[in-house]
Amino acid sequence: HLKTKKRKNIVKERDHLKKNDINLVIKRGDDICIKDINLFFECYINTIDKKWSIAYLKHSFFDQLLKSTIKKKIVLIQAFQKNTFVGCSLHFIGKENLYGRYWGCLKEIPFLHFELCYYSAIEFAIKNNLKKVEAGAQGEHKISRGYLPNLTYSNHWFNNEVLSKPIKEFLT
Repeated sequence: HLKTKKRKNIVKERDHLKKNDINLVIKRGDDICIKDINLFFECYINTIDKKWSIAYLKHSFFDQLLKSTIKKKIVLIQAFQKNTFVGCSLHFIGKENLYGRYWGCLKEIPFLHFELCYYSAIEFAIKNNLKKVEAGAQGEHKISRGYLPNLTYSNHWFNNEVLSKPIKEFLT
């Protein structure tokens, strides 16, 4: 349902990466090893630092994913420029959906985010008969890349008596 201009723009973005020797490797489940998680975590921290955010997930969290049954549901999309690792995205397979949440890069490359988080994720979902790709909340840039806006339910609990009351009063 994308208009011609938007379709052409997607092709242009993807071609830009090919012309810059960006190759993708998709790993799933048991194909993912600790070296892959280490590279991913390096990207995660780099992205957190760039956005002045907080790394609320520690390396041990991702390490534990590899040791759990969830590992079978992990999809890691890695990007290499020539043979040098430059970035990746982490996704989880649900019953009918592919859930994308985390991504990061070690080198700023135009359109890499869109390739890792959207285009390659959509291709993976199609090839694996998944009905939908959930790319997370926020971002008008998603609409021009094939995603439609949806209402999202969010539930938060604050384990802090000092903050809980004023937040509740504000939201009420």
